Amino acid sequence: MIELLVTIAILAILTALALPSYRTTLQNNRGVTQADDLLNAINDARGEAITRSRFVTVCAAVAGGTACSGDANWANGWIVFEDDYTNTGEVDGTDVILRAWPAIDTQDSITTTAFYISFDRYGKPRTNGGGTTASFTLKPQGCTAGANLQRVLSVATLGRASVVRENCT
Repeated sequence: MIELLVTIAILAILTALALPSYRTTLQNNRGVTQADDLLNAINDARGEAITRSRFVTVCAAVAGGTACSGDANWANGWIVFEDDYTNTGEVDGTDVILRAWPAIDTQDSITTTAFYISFDRYGKPRTNGGGTTASFTLKPQGCTAGANLQRVLSVATLGRASVVRENCT
C-alpha cells in the first residue's frame, strides 16, 4: 500500500513538472500550424496567378469563407480566388473561389494592415492602398512578453513569402 502511495506521489510531481512544458508545446504547434496555413494560402495564390496568367487574390474572409471581409480581420479565415480585377480584393462577378481556410482559434490573433494580397501573372504582389509588401503577426493564446512563440509572416516586393519566429511583445 505504501509503495502505491509513493508511486502516485511521484507521478503527481512529474505531471506537475511536465504540464508547463506541454502547454508551451501546444502553443508552439498552434502557432506553427496557423503560420503554415497562411503561408500556404499566399504561396497557392502566387502559384495560381503565375499558372493561370491572371490575377489571384488572398483576402481576409467573412465568417463562412464566401467573400472578402473588406478589412484587416483575418481571424475569420481567408480565401484564395481568381480575381477578374474589376473590384480588386472583392469576390464578385466572374471571380472563382479556389480555396477557403477556416477561422483561427478565437483566443489567438493575427494583426496586419493588409485587407488582401493580389498577385499578378508574374507573381508580384499588390495590397490595398497599392503597397507591394505585407506583414502578418500571429500570436497564440498566452503569448507573454519574451516567450518565443510569435510568428511574423512577410511578403516581399517580388512575392516571396517567409515566416520567422520572434519573441512575443
